[in-house]
Amino acid sequence: MEYKGITRTIPSQYKVCTACGSEQADIDDLRVNKRAMQAFKKKVDELLTGQEVKTLRENSHKKPSDESLL
Repeated sequence: MEYKGITRTIPSQYKVCTACGSEQADIDDLRVNKRAMQAFKKKVDELLTGQEVKTLRENSHKKPSDESLL
């Protein structure tokens, strides 16, 4: 994947049919793949990824509904 001139290999999650060898991605695979691409873009933009924000919230015992998240 290339974003703002930076190229990285982003692993994709999918399943392969044992009968014909075709590659398919179900809704869960697509969700994982989209999150991986979004995390890459956020790293390039020097922003926190969703997982990093979640970890910070868990470590500070704050909830997404709190006014001051960080």
